[in-house]
Amino acid sequence: MINIRVRVKNLVQKYGTRSPEKIAKELKIHVKYLPYATTKGYFIKILRNKFIIVNSNLDETAQQIVLAHELGHALLHSNKTDFLKYEKGVLLTQDEDLFNSNCMYENQANKFAAELLLHNDMEFEGSYIDETTYNMLVRIKETKIR
Repeated sequence: MINIRVRVKNLVQKYGTRSPEKIAKELKIHVKYLPYATTKGYFIKILRNKFIIVNSNLDETAQQIVLAHELGHALLHSNKTDFLKYEKGVLLTQDEDLFNSNCMYENQANKFAAELLLHNDMEFEGSYIDETTYNMLVRIKETKIR
């Protein structure tokens, strides 16, 4: 079982930041921003190189959430062969709602993003966030998942 809270806490302590972009850079994970019509983002591993692609058409807050979510995939799932099969088949065309999923990997990545972006006192790391998204991140952070 993955202890996502501890994994995030260790990352934040090691790199002195909650910025998913700065953590990705430290871990030599390439982050690219490209325009898409509906895809929010995805993680892909090519010849041991890790890439996170984020939709550049999203607002800054949404980009940060998507980046944190995909960083979760990069750190939690990149060595799992069943995740990579799933990713190649489905994740590149994920649905409109980042937070609704019955997939264990997606729920773990959501939990990772919420743990990374919300401080212990439940403050969002970064710019303005709307109340609905904030409440969803709080709910995800407080949810126990496997």
